[in-house]
Amino acid sequence: MGEKEGERQHELGFPTIRPSRRVLMSSCAAGHGCMQFVLLMKSRTPIHARGLSINQCAIADSSRRGFVTKLQGDFMAADWGAAVECIVDLGGNGLNTLYRYMELLPLMEAMKLPPLGGFSGVVLATIRNEGDAAAARGLISCWKPFLSILSMPGDWSRQKASHLLRIKNDNAKRLCFKLTHEEVGGVTTGAWRIWYVSTLSTLPDESDDEKKYKSASIRRSLQTSLDDTLGAIYPVPLLNKDGNVLEKGSEEIRDCYDAESLGPDISKMKPPERSFWIRAKSVRSPEKRVLRTVTPSELSCMWDYEGKLETKSLGDAAAQTMFEMRLQSPPGKVLRSLGHTAFDKLLKRKKGILRAPAVVESSNLRGLTKDISVGPLERLAETRVEAKLPDDAPVDFNLWALPNETKEEEAARHVLRALAVKWWASNIEAEARAWLATHAHDERDIEAVNNIVQRVKWASYWEWHRGSRLFFWRFPDEWREDARDGVEFFKAKPPPTGLYPNIPSESREAELATRKKIFKLKFRRYLEEGPVKLVIPRFSIVKATEGGVVTDIRVIWDCKANGHNRVLWAPGFMLPGGDDGENMLVKWLDRPVANYLDDVNCEVDYSQDERTYTKSMQFDVDVGEMFYNFGTHIKDRIYLGARYITTQPEGEIEPETFLRFTGLPFGGRPCPFNACQGQARILELCEGDRHEETNPFQWECVRLNLPTSKTWDPSMPRVMKLRKDGELATAQSSYVDDIRGAARDSPDLLPRSWEAARRLKRRMNYFGNQADERKFRPPTVHAGAWRGLIFSTGFPFPLKSTTGKKWIRFKDGLKWIISRADSVEFIETAELRRIAGLGVHITEVYTDARCYLKGFFNALEAFRSDRDVDGWRLQMMMDLAADLEDKDASTAQAMVDYPLLTKVTPELLIHAHALLKLFCSEEPLTLPIRPSHRDKYRYFIGDASAEGLGSAFQYPDLTLHGREGLWEEKFAEGGSNLREAQCQANHMLAEIKAGLHDGCEIWAFSDNAIWSMVFTKGSSTARHLFNLVLDLKAACYEHEVYLHTCHISGDRMIATGIDGWSRGDRDAGISLGYDLREFLPLDKSAFEWPGQTLKDWCKGWMGSQYSPPLDPEGWYGEGHLPGVHVWAPPPAAALEALKQISKSRLKRMSAVTHVFICPRLLYQEEWRRRFEKEMDIWFILSPGNVWSHTCFEPLVIGLSFPLSRQYPWLLRQERDKVVAIGRSLSELSKTSHLQVGDYLCKLWTSPRSLPSVL
Repeated sequence: MGEKEGERQHELGFPTIRPSRRVLMSSCAAGHGCMQFVLLMKSRTPIHARGLSINQCAIADSSRRGFVTKLQGDFMAADWGAAVECIVDLGGNGLNTLYRYMELLPLMEAMKLPPLGGFSGVVLATIRNEGDAAAARGLISCWKPFLSILSMPGDWSRQKASHLLRIKNDNAKRLCFKLTHEEVGGVTTGAWRIWYVSTLSTLPDESDDEKKYKSASIRRSLQTSLDDTLGAIYPVPLLNKDGNVLEKGSEEIRDCYDAESLGPDISKMKPPERSFWIRAKSVRSPEKRVLRTVTPSELSCMWDYEGKLETKSLGDAAAQTMFEMRLQSPPGKVLRSLGHTAFDKLLKRKKGILRAPAVVESSNLRGLTKDISVGPLERLAETRVEAKLPDDAPVDFNLWALPNETKEEEAARHVLRALAVKWWASNIEAEARAWLATHAHDERDIEAVNNIVQRVKWASYWEWHRGSRLFFWRFPDEWREDARDGVEFFKAKPPPTGLYPNIPSESREAELATRKKIFKLKFRRYLEEGPVKLVIPRFSIVKATEGGVVTDIRVIWDCKANGHNRVLWAPGFMLPGGDDGENMLVKWLDRPVANYLDDVNCEVDYSQDERTYTKSMQFDVDVGEMFYNFGTHIKDRIYLGARYITTQPEGEIEPETFLRFTGLPFGGRPCPFNACQGQARILELCEGDRHEETNPFQWECVRLNLPTSKTWDPSMPRVMKLRKDGELATAQSSYVDDIRGAARDSPDLLPRSWEAARRLKRRMNYFGNQADERKFRPPTVHAGAWRGLIFSTGFPFPLKSTTGKKWIRFKDGLKWIISRADSVEFIETAELRRIAGLGVHITEVYTDARCYLKGFFNALEAFRSDRDVDGWRLQMMMDLAADLEDKDASTAQAMVDYPLLTKVTPELLIHAHALLKLFCSEEPLTLPIRPSHRDKYRYFIGDASAEGLGSAFQYPDLTLHGREGLWEEKFAEGGSNLREAQCQANHMLAEIKAGLHDGCEIWAFSDNAIWSMVFTKGSSTARHLFNLVLDLKAACYEHEVYLHTCHISGDRMIATGIDGWSRGDRDAGISLGYDLREFLPLDKSAFEWPGQTLKDWCKGWMGSQYSPPLDPEGWYGEGHLPGVHVWAPPPAAALEALKQISKSRLKRMSAVTHVFICPRLLYQEEWRRRFEKEMDIWFILSPGNVWSHTCFEPLVIGLSFPLSRQYPWLLRQERDKVVAIGRSLSELSKTSHLQVGDYLCKLWTSPRSLPSVL
């Protein structure tokens, strides 16, 4: 290995000289006792990462030299940063069949390899006989390397070794010493005699080399190399008085080794002898150790090599050949200790003694976003309207007035508006009549047109005085009939009948206000005369009071009380969450988003005038009378009766008549779905053609910005629609009748946000869908609350918070629960449900706290006999509780279907305390939506075994900051889940509290699914672990850390190389200088893996209906159109793809079929809930013929079939059958992908038949 003149770019951070003391890791040590180190990552061409122009390592090979394998000679060179220049092959070892890509030179050719007589590198060789020694002498004499390291059997004497070498070089310095496997952290009793020959006369500390070689950070036992999941061998053999095994069927006595000590030197054992007996720990026998034999993979591990994945890739025979070769040379830890020190010698020649950095000083840290001076965002909101305006509030005309407008100009504007609305009404009538004249129609078309014309003629410029109805003829053919007649309800059986009385109002004022609302419905023709078989009882909720007088109320039509909802069914659908609002916003930029993403080396300078930046502007459009705007089908109206009371002076009889709804009543089970489906269709039409350049909603392409990709920028959303000019596209998200829009406004262009808001309102009215001007909020950087969430872009980096009212009410509710629990065992159910509903809203902002609501809903549902304690039904309960908060439900409503009192469970109390700890501030927390800069991210990975642990942070500059250690024996008995959690949480918590990751996004990877679920769901029966996770979440809030966990397979953990760290092995993955991201494909879809097998398999069962997977542009376009669509998103974008599937199904449930295929990464953490809500049948495809074992995690495959008007309306309603099919397919995929494909072919042809798998 040589080196050009020049400065070394980085110091070697991976120290080969370690303190020779045992380090124990206990449950309370928090990682402080672990050995910590810094490892500088290398690229695939290590020469560049090291800053050296020539890195060479010549490796001499003997008959079966382990040095020459990729995982020995080359791995050790790559670990340090050198490259293997040549391997000398003495023949007969079969290496060329195992490693064809490695250049193997015969001895005679190697003798001629230049440079001769001055090779500035290192020669490594193992010598076992005279032939080996002669070859080594010849090469060393010919090449004259700077350094030579020669290993020999440990039982050779110094005299014998010296005699065999006989190297003729008077200038060479020699050092000979004995090195045991244990001294470098190994687990066998093996020993080797090492000869060190150097031609360098200026090497410092030459006399100290023997001690350096023998230094080890941690002394380990045989148990650290064993698989503790293996149990005893039965029948259990007999043991003699010496503890050795007497095998049955023979009189042979076999040695039995204690796993707490060292194992034998397996290089000296014959193959049959290597299957020796051990007494080892096992999770299958916690009380005592088990007696069994070692496995081949454990033998590899004892020799410091990973054996599981290698056996899968090479096969048993090749892996055995590889193992035999390795046994001819020292174990991996010996090689690393020898090789690293030798390579360092060359560098010390020019640079002097290396300094081992103890702490990572990263230039990536830029401080906290919270250092920006920001008050509660609610105070900054530039809202023109209150959150709850009375329905008859006047329109604020100031928004449309000119600056300094005179009264004459104002009056003229009123006149022009009156003329404009008359012209508009006339134009609508002419258009409708013309449509009737040119299209085939029936009586329903004529009745609908006449009804619409009458409503239009009564409308003013600002209001629909006689109500609105959709202009159905303007809808496309596929939706025209639904727009005209409404969508018929799904009925499980005939509806009940009965003229039910109303629920009494709280006061006479509330009753009169309610009647006023009902009169308004009648006046606006949302109630009509007609036959009625079932009357809906109604009740009212006070929305606003003034001076103790009721000024506004909300009327709820209780279709549950009259039994109507029990016979109706409606499909589930997705409402937008807080992340949908966040993804529409990005930070201030001085260039288009696309240019910023492409220019990875240039950050934004925020010291300029804020008017020079492009900002995200937010606006709100409210849908007026949304439910009533969508009609009820004529067949359903007879069961939607309403009691209309004519008010008389107090004491007189008040006549009653029965009317029926023409629009959707607020309280009917199918009404939210029907209304939101209709609104989603209208918004699709409002957005229009995405290719139209004048369209403010225009967009050109979709940009994926996903974690673990080389171009990931954590300060930007994961999925972005970009305009033709490279700017982020305008977007909107509708939460029932509240539409939040966002657009990028540039200082040198017309405000795009205003254009988008105008287009949205104009197009909504174009289809007869009311855009309520009273509740319109114009574009601003400080928008008001949207579904309880506040987002602000008035600062360089978007911020989020919640309203002060919700914050205070929720904290007061938590304190109320805790205080009541001190004196009583039960608390009021209605109040607890309201507090839980508040919690659902608040945790839309503070998502890490959502898991602590589980204790609330478990307590509320404890009275039910069929309750799942793990909470699979909890999401439905959370939705209902949130609905109570939305409706301001009364105590009576909050108690429906629940007992009067709820028991205070220990879990409820613990979770209430946890939420108070997270929400400890007096005012709502204001948090940045994302990190502020592109380099503020970290990747963390950790793994723990029964004896040890290893974990590491990878920084943007590819530096690794890691640590390793051993568990205290008592703590190690706590179980694998606790050990894995401690390994991860202790390391992260210590560094987060130290401020090393302020404002950064951390992705933490573990092969322990329980730890990932504990962090995501927040629950653990181990109180210590619960508190540890809570402390971690609290620290993340304090230090603005965005922490995500991700479960990966055990095989993937092995491939990363971190699995071996708990045993002190660094022979794979990141230990060899590979980028951790290469092993964590969150940005890679199933079809991006090599080969056509998966594609051909899908074609096999989909037949002619197969189409290539949608690209990201297709997620927002083609995937929403009728037909069959294959979705194969990368795991980090799976949730967004599933949201688009949900929107597609909402608009066209009877016309779309979706096939979803994705590797099982981030499944539990991000997208499982949405996936299972959208798919009818899903299963796990294990690795095999179709999905390669090299992909590690299995595939998750889901099928979503169209809605039917016949029961089952959705296939998933046959719950028992589809669950059984999914389980059977998952099990079948472990043995035969072909049979899975055969069944899917039958299912695809006739899905409604649900054929049996077997």
